[in-house]
Parts: sequence; structure tokens; C-alpha cells
Amino acid sequence: MVEDYVAKVKELWSLSGCTLMSDIWTDIKGRSFINVVAYSPKGPIFLKSFERSSHKNSGSFLRDLLVSVIEEIGPKNVVQIITDNASNYGLAGDMIMGSYPYIYKIKCAAHGVQLLFKDIYNQVQWISKVFDKAKEIVDYMCRHTIVLSLMREHTYKDLKRYSKTRFASHFLMLQSVLEAEDGLRNLIASVTWRNLSYSKGAMAQNVKNIIQGIEFWKEGKEVISSLESLVKILRLVDSDGSIVGCIYDAIERARIAIKKQCETNPIKYMQLRDLFETRQEENILHEIHAVAAYLNPYLMYGMKISASACERNWSAFDAAQTKKRNRLSPNMLEDLVYIRVNSLMLKNSTNFEIHDKKVIDLENIVELDENVNERLEVAADEGLEENATDNIDVGDTS
Repeated sequence: MVEDYVAKVKELWSLSGCTLMSDIWTDIKGRSFINVVAYSPKGPIFLKSFERSSHKNSGSFLRDLLVSVIEEIGPKNVVQIITDNASNYGLAGDMIMGSYPYIYKIKCAAHGVQLLFKDIYNQVQWISKVFDKAKEIVDYMCRHTIVLSLMREHTYKDLKRYSKTRFASHFLMLQSVLEAEDGLRNLIASVTWRNLSYSKGAMAQNVKNIIQGIEFWKEGKEVISSLESLVKILRLVDSDGSIVGCIYDAIERARIAIKKQCETNPIKYMQLRDLFETRQEENILHEIHAVAAYLNPYLMYGMKISASACERNWSAFDAAQTKKRNRLSPNMLEDLVYIRVNSLMLKNSTNFEIHDKKVIDLENIVELDENVNERLEVAADEGLEENATDNIDVGDTS
């Protein structure tokens, strides 16, 4: 079944072409792999991976690997290459375009938006201050099982964790904290919480002051309003299907939305606008998006602008690298992932074509692809392992 699906997808490439997407991943044994996925109107398929642990990650090395895939597929069947925003991939793309001038090189738009969120966190103090307070709340609530259980009793939900490497997860984290405001206020006002030893330390008291105050909740809502348009862009570019004809308009809508939300304070808007325009020019938009904006986007059927599908396939590598399987050779690992990933592609293959034919409503990007919210939440939940301590009650009363 898997091989039949892969063969069926490849048959269409002579008509529609395909997009090659590539990313780098490191497994639990410290081995690094370069993942290559092909995307077309019939859906994505996992092609192969290359172990690069013993090689330098140079542009020429990446170029040679990608060229080998291009030649195997057939150069005329490749429309564009999408990679992350690293300089080595940029150099590899430039060299490939020199050899194949009809192949476009485009940076991953989803990665570009994540970099924009990173810029905002690192450089816009009024936003990072709010995120940091939300982090304190989440870290404290998830630090001990007793506090976590009590929080769930009062809020009827779990708070989203943040990921150190995916800065858009900060937005989802803050959003989840704001939604739990009433429950959190009730928690720290409860006799049960006040009698806990874990409510006495400095960390607990600081969290108590944040929750009881007014400033955090007011500023938190302002941050959500200011950045919501950027999350919509991420949902758009991270969705399945062809949205190349919509991205230019969506970016413009985001700029207008940011300006409107920050119009009462020009300094705030100038900070966001400058970072937004820099990343837009360097990491998100491409000339092809401007051209596509003047065309019927459905004539651009089959074009992808993000390598997210490639990144998501690394979860298959994680699944394959269990304790019982971590001695697999790279070739055996690749075979296992090839079957696993393409089986998932086969399962969802019908949805790809249906999704591509849907009208994209830029006013309701949040509803564009229900799987995107799931993926963004997974990114946020990755922070569980990165940021939270083991939920074991010990003598620490901080």
C-alpha cells in the first residue's frame, strides 16, 4: 500500500512538479540526519534521510546531497526547494539555482515567523516582561504534583508550557494563562493552597502577587491582541495545502492589524513594525509571493511555502528511537521512518486534494486547518521536558 501511494504521487510530478523540503535533526544518540520530503498536490512523501554526523554542515555538502535527490527525481520535476533559514542552506540553495536556474529557492516561512517571535521576545521589553511573568506562573504550577492537581481543580484545564526553541509557543502559553484567570485567582485565595508548604516560598509569593494584581492581566491581553495577527500568519504558512497566492495579502493584513492595535502608543508600534518588516523581507516573503498575489491563487495549485511538513517528520524518527531500537543503523532507521511517515501520508492523502480546493478565508485563518492548532500546541507542550522539573514533591518549598 505504501509503495503504491508513493508511486501514485510521483506519477503526477511530470505534470505539476514537486517541492523539495529539507531540514536537519539530531537523534537521542547524537547522530545528525538530513531529512528530505517532496510535496505536491497529491500530498507529501518522505524520500530519504542522510546521516551527516561525521561531516561538516557546509553549504557545498548540503548542495551535493540535495543535488543527488534532484537528479534521482529528475530536475524537470522539481519546482522549488524550501529549507530553514540557516546560512549553510542558503548557500546550498544559491549553488543549486546556479546549476538549475528554473528551480526556485525559498526560505521556510514558518521558520521565519518563529524567528520573528524570537526577535520580539528578545528585543521588545514590554512584551517579554509579560511572557516572563506567564512563565513564572506556569513553572510554579507545574513544579509540584500537589499544586498542579489543585490548579486543575480550580481551572478545569492544563496550562500550556513554552518551548525554548519555538517562540510562538509563548503566545499559546500566555493565552492559556489568561483563559484561566478566574481559576488561578480562586486557587491562591483558597485555604487549601495557603496551608500548603509550597505556598510559602519566594517563588510562590511572587506568583501570588502576579495573579492577584491587575497589571499582568491587562498587559497580557494587550500582548495577545498585538501578536494575534502573527499567530494567524503562522497558522496559515504551517497549514497543509497551497497558500502561495495568499501569503502576501496575509502579511499586509498582519501589518495593518499590528498598527491598529498599537496606534495609541507609536513607540510600541515602531518596535514591532521594524522587526516585522525586517523578517518579512529577509525570511518570510519571496518575489514569487508578490507575483502570485496578482494571479488567481488556485492557478498556483501545488505550491508550498513552508518546510513544516519536513520538520514534523522528525517525530517519526523520535518514535523509532526507543530504548529497544536505538541501536538501529542509519539505513535501518531510514527504512523504518520511510514506512511510518509515508503510511501516515497515505492515510491523509484524500484530505490534501480536498484541502487545496477549499477557499482560503484570510479573515478566519484560525479555522484554516484544525491540525495546525494541534501542531502549535504540541510545540508548546514540548516545553514540559525542557522547562519543568519532575513533578515529585520534595522538601523544596520555593
